[in-house]
Amino acid sequence: MKIAIVALCMLALVAASQAAPVTKPEADLCPICLQLMNEALDQLVNIILNVGVVGSCGDVCGKLPAKLEQVACDLVCDYVGITEFVKILQEVDPDAVYICQVLGGICPIHDNAKVDDVKLIVAPSSGQQGSTFSMHFSFNVVNATGAGEVALGIQPPNGEGFGDGQLVPGFPVGPIAISFRLQAKPSEQEPFSPGTYQVEAAVCNGECGATHPHTATLGTASASFVITQ
Repeated sequence: MKIAIVALCMLALVAASQAAPVTKPEADLCPICLQLMNEALDQLVNIILNVGVVGSCGDVCGKLPAKLEQVACDLVCDYVGITEFVKILQEVDPDAVYICQVLGGICPIHDNAKVDDVKLIVAPSSGQQGSTFSMHFSFNVVNATGAGEVALGIQPPNGEGFGDGQLVPGFPVGPIAISFRLQAKPSEQEPFSPGTYQVEAAVCNGECGATHPHTATLGTASASFVITQ
């Protein structure tokens, strides 16, 4: 599912026939697959429904509106074959990570993934409306993670929460640091009223909150910041 966000951005993350056996692609298709499914999954499902009998990857991919999406779709579809491509998209609930894992193992699965030393720091701790808050999320990867998500949720003092998420191919063993930035500029979507805002960050195997196999919340951390008048 593509995730909507209110003025919040993440900074600096890092051809086969239908009958042929799937082999590991020369290029790493996982990031390409994740981006494609995150941005165009609903479109692909609708295209398949409208086309009916699908004979080739071009029958599906060529109908995507953006050229880059067409190229990405062709790469993924050609790798697994049109029959498997259509089958998975029709059978699996919308979940970009899980789809890319079951599509010929394009994205890695590491069920023994483990992280520790999970921290979240918000700076500054308080500021006026319109201020920019930096949120630094860090953790140490003990066992490499599979494809998944880094997510951030913010709960205002009043009103509905909002957040952002970034799909990732996985993290290797070692320290990881990720930064989010929020400009607390009032808008129709979020007035950024004065008060305390609770923040929670999570790193997950699979999409955070999903129920598919190989999905787990590996670590969370929380913090807060205050918006003054």
